[in-house]
Amino acid sequence: MKTTIKSIQNLISKSLFTDTLAIAFFVACFMGVNPTSYAQPSIAAENTIDDISVTTKYGEQKVYTVFQDAQVSEQWYYMPNELRVAERVDVNGNVRPKMTILRYQYQDIKTKENQEGGILVASFTYAMEPEVVEDAKRQIQRKTGNSKIRLSAIPLNSSSIDFLSDSGKFIGNKDAKVTFNGATSASQEIVISYDLTVLGASVFKALASSKGGIPIRANITYNGLTAPCGYKIKGNWNNVYNYFEENTKKEAGLKVWFLKAGGTKTKQKVRETLNNIKGMEVDIVECESTSDSTQSMDDANMYALISKIQNEVFSDSLMGRVSELEKLQSMLVNTNDKQMKERLLDMMTKGEKALKLGYQNSIKDVKKRRKGSINYDFARQRMVVRPSTFGGLLSFSKYGLDEETLLKEEYIIDVDVNSDFPTIIMGLPHINPDFDLRALTLEVSHTNSDGEIHSEARQWTTESKVWTSPMGAQVDYLQFNMLGEKDKSKLNEPQFDMQLKVISNIPNASFTIQKTIKLNRGERYIDALELLTNQIIVDGSVLDFAKITNESSDLALAKLELKKGDLTIKKSIKPFFINNNPTPPNPLYVLFPKNDAPLSSKVTYYKKEGKTKSVIDKEAIELGENVLIAPDWIDETE
Repeated sequence: MKTTIKSIQNLISKSLFTDTLAIAFFVACFMGVNPTSYAQPSIAAENTIDDISVTTKYGEQKVYTVFQDAQVSEQWYYMPNELRVAERVDVNGNVRPKMTILRYQYQDIKTKENQEGGILVASFTYAMEPEVVEDAKRQIQRKTGNSKIRLSAIPLNSSSIDFLSDSGKFIGNKDAKVTFNGATSASQEIVISYDLTVLGASVFKALASSKGGIPIRANITYNGLTAPCGYKIKGNWNNVYNYFEENTKKEAGLKVWFLKAGGTKTKQKVRETLNNIKGMEVDIVECESTSDSTQSMDDANMYALISKIQNEVFSDSLMGRVSELEKLQSMLVNTNDKQMKERLLDMMTKGEKALKLGYQNSIKDVKKRRKGSINYDFARQRMVVRPSTFGGLLSFSKYGLDEETLLKEEYIIDVDVNSDFPTIIMGLPHINPDFDLRALTLEVSHTNSDGEIHSEARQWTTESKVWTSPMGAQVDYLQFNMLGEKDKSKLNEPQFDMQLKVISNIPNASFTIQKTIKLNRGERYIDALELLTNQIIVDGSVLDFAKITNESSDLALAKLELKKGDLTIKKSIKPFFINNNPTPPNPLYVLFPKNDAPLSSKVTYYKKEGKTKSVIDKEAIELGENVLIAPDWIDETE
């Protein structure tokens, strides 16, 4: 046989892994520890009953599948087959669903049209109906002959609920995030809330109708143990030693047990070799799963078997030489010294030759050989994750309740949002950078009839360019909940104390305004800045120098003056050119406090000759208003 350094490296790398893994595995196997000693449902055919037929109190025929526990024979688990609304019994003995629909009406703030929406609050369950549990247990007793039966729901890994439209299209998904603890009654519940508005207003009639309902679907995954799979080996140690003594002449054993141990071809070769040993039986049972975890377990079993036979069959001296080669290989990998590498390779070559020579006398002597039978069981139940899907119908129909009764017993609750949940929202508009502002600070407070004060504050700065709360969060509105206001006059026409500080980059354009604002009856959504300010725009075309003398070069300066009450804003404007052509200047945007004071405006044009400045023209100018972008109410109130 011709061996190479690469062959020895393969031998060494596999041997390191084999010995470590073998120790852990054989400690478990030989000490009788079963890796699946904790309770788990077995999904093997011999532990499954799939025809448990029961009849519910509503006359529904249902068939359940049950699985026996892998360790505790009297414990069985049932597989859910329907998603349904949990139930309760009222004081009159009537069975009622644990389900309520909050149906609300509101006025669209943009279109002013009346709209309808709804929210479902319900407790769902996968549990077997309480009235059929004992019947199911009796059937299991008859089929198994076991008089002591415990029955519970199968433990779940995951669970989710889908809401479907009539066409079967998914319109929503609710993660149930539930793991069952083995309850056998309807107390096994999943409480969820769901926005029914996406289904449209017609869904409410469907839920109350005797024929209607919303299709729903449950998706679950659960753990289960397969039937035992893997392989079993039976034989005699004496026959094993005889086989390897005969094969030392061919040196085949070295190729099988040391070179590339653990590879797919080598594992197959090992199995073939075992079958060639006199009296050796190898029983292989294929596993259901082909997952990485299953393959890893098979590999671990084979590595453990290789290690066991290596240590029991081959002499200590041969295994010692293998250990020496492992050390040389480790040193070779961890050095960058060229001379050292050459020395190590030379030593490994000599060690390889010694290993070849020693193999002819490698089988353990008679005194150290094991005796008796071999009985290794590598067949184990494997844990797998299986999915399952089942449906249901969300409806009041089977309880015989019409819409009038549902309203009376408050299974459907109608709410007029505008009147029952009064709220005032003050939107904060987008600030045009042409206003040339540095900061805006708005403080608003409301005092109810009990004297309680609710205050809100927002700030806008050039740096942030958005409205923020005192804590720095972006919030483009102020909201005041009027629920509980006892004084109807204050509820219908609420009053707010407001203060706005405007800091402008335009000289003399900063101001503070404080006002008490009373809203008109029915006002719920308002623009906060529109309540406090006039947004003024001066069109650049009215400031065009050319319209005064037709020659922009004749003029040197224009002074714009805007006056409202005590606030006077003056701004100097020079002739404006683009590519040496006289052009109207850009529009001017200014914020003024909203009050009853009159607003006046004028522009004065000057001609400059040397150091002398003379007035050419004075005239009033036309002003525009409302240049801020109003709040997007749809976004703000969703």
